[in-house]
Amino acid sequence: MQKHYFLSFLVFFSFYCFAQKPFFPVLRLDKGNWDYLDSQEKLIFSLDTLLYASPQPFSEGRAAVKNKKTGRWGYLDEGGKLAIQPIYSEVMPFKGGMAVTERPCDAACNPGEAGLLFSNYTQIIDRNGKIVLNDNSQSQEPAERFQFDFYNDGTFFRTTVGLSVGDLKYLVNRKGERIGNRSGGIGFPQPQYSDDVIFTANRTEATYLDKNGKNIITIKQDNDDERADAFPFSGGYAWVRNEADAQLLNKKNKTVLRLDAKQYSSPQPVGEELFAAIAGNESVTFHYLNLKGEAVITKNFEQADPFSNGVAFVRTSAAAGYIDKKGEFVVKLSDFSTNLFEFGAMEKNGYAFIYKLNPEQSSFNPIKQTVGVVFKNGTIWWSIANINE
Repeated sequence: MQKHYFLSFLVFFSFYCFAQKPFFPVLRLDKGNWDYLDSQEKLIFSLDTLLYASPQPFSEGRAAVKNKKTGRWGYLDEGGKLAIQPIYSEVMPFKGGMAVTERPCDAACNPGEAGLLFSNYTQIIDRNGKIVLNDNSQSQEPAERFQFDFYNDGTFFRTTVGLSVGDLKYLVNRKGERIGNRSGGIGFPQPQYSDDVIFTANRTEATYLDKNGKNIITIKQDNDDERADAFPFSGGYAWVRNEADAQLLNKKNKTVLRLDAKQYSSPQPVGEELFAAIAGNESVTFHYLNLKGEAVITKNFEQADPFSNGVAFVRTSAAAGYIDKKGEFVVKLSDFSTNLFEFGAMEKNGYAFIYKLNPEQSSFNPIKQTVGVVFKNGTIWWSIANINE
């Protein structure tokens, strides 16, 4: 009996500790603090707004925060202490134990024979701040630098060679090795890793590879107006489309569905075996279809994101929010201008982050800030200072 009580205590203690982890920062104007709350809205610790600015949500036990005096970024641990000192000009969340950072060049830079090319250089660091990978911006031209685009998942990182929109893009693994082909050119998607498949595309072909770089599928693309457009895998499927129709491929390169463009066009990524497509010739009306091509949600959506954990973010002319698979709003957001923000996919824990694009973003460095979180029950927390900065 005592062992049973002890086991129950351990279960309760583990649950309590898990629930007490800091999650999201909220500005308390009346107290002059940033309060880090857990997912139950309980206070875990506070930060002085005179010392810190723009604190970010926790990811893998670390939260980015800016030193208000120096303007440099560092990372907090779950106790509210600095785990990584604020020495960075830009940072990203941790994923897979690693984060993309940018650091101002100082005496530690090694210009090399090519001379100093950038005033900042990019690095991949681990959760202790140890450098895992450096870019080559101080020794090579055109330089290859890590990207800040909220893509990096800790398995592969996206890099760009040069600074213009049409420059080459690559995926590199955790060892810094390029995996797969390059992507480049205006109008072509950047390389990415999703559904355990690497996707790259250029003007002649789109290629799908496994995570070791072995070719799975190759789609030939032409330069004329009728070239095929191939897209990354999502939910186990990838779209290949042209002006006449769209084919939905599985990972064995089998066509599981063909859509006539006269009936449905611009199919979106698959999420939980549903996808959105534009109905007929109506340019802004999306319906949701199943993998048989049957329309299952026929309400008129101006935006229709993939389903995730049972819900999908949509916009209509009158409202925006998250719908269930019956097309009914689970969370309805109609009391503010939602087109100012980007709403993320619903996580399995029942929340989705709200983002605002950085007004100083560029094609090389398209950064967005996390400014809020919406829960599946409709509750919204806003990080006020981030919205107004």
